[in-house]
Amino acid sequence: MKRSAIYFMILLAGSSAWAQETAPAVPPLPAGPLIKRAPEFSQWAATTIAQAASKGEEAPGGGAAKPKVLQRVQVTKTGPIRWLVTIEPTGNRLEAWCKGSLQIFMRPEWKEPMLSDASDRDNPMRLDFSKTDFPGFEWISASNYKGIRKVDGRERIVFAGKRVAATDTAPAHSVSSDAATSGGYSYGVSAYIDLETRLPVMLFTGGQVVTYQFESAPEAMLSFPADVQGVIDARDKAIKMATSMPPRPY
Repeated sequence: MKRSAIYFMILLAGSSAWAQETAPAVPPLPAGPLIKRAPEFSQWAATTIAQAASKGEEAPGGGAAKPKVLQRVQVTKTGPIRWLVTIEPTGNRLEAWCKGSLQIFMRPEWKEPMLSDASDRDNPMRLDFSKTDFPGFEWISASNYKGIRKVDGRERIVFAGKRVAATDTAPAHSVSSDAATSGGYSYGVSAYIDLETRLPVMLFTGGQVVTYQFESAPEAMLSFPADVQGVIDARDKAIKMATSMPPRPY
């Protein structure tokens, strides 16, 4: 999909997502899952854009400013193995190799990859793929379904609601439009899911837009690079030595 088409989708969808709340005739929610997991062999890019740049802001030379890209994540999934490459506008790059509870992170400036497993729960870089391939859509439900809208020539299922930001004492959670937020910061969220594939198209949240572009599926199973496999082997060796040592005499 061309970048200009993506920007058009953001302008169109962003200006109309909340209008769905007052639409007089909303068709019944289509049967089937609200959102699916990605196919076992699949590839997509998730691009995060500053939504504010799509609301009439002008470029220095005149005309509408292009939305500012904040981050792009390229995801390749082959069965149990995922490879994610995150690139920021500064050029900073973070790779993540994931299989089961193991997640290995790499940056060009690091001497070696960093391994994280299920015991490393406080690692902010860890990703949770236990229930979904698309974090951020957990809030969608039949109760915040708003209708069907055609965007970029395809029908999309639209969901919209409000979320309360996470605090030190409570995780982020959904609230009804008229519910009190108990002092927490609330923000609007909306999501567009492709009606046919049930895969995500766009996610609007907290002043940002994430667009999803699905690409040709990989043809071969991913395998860990040598340096990543080396970190895993070293970890397995350390565990084996620790569990095979005889108990200390008393």
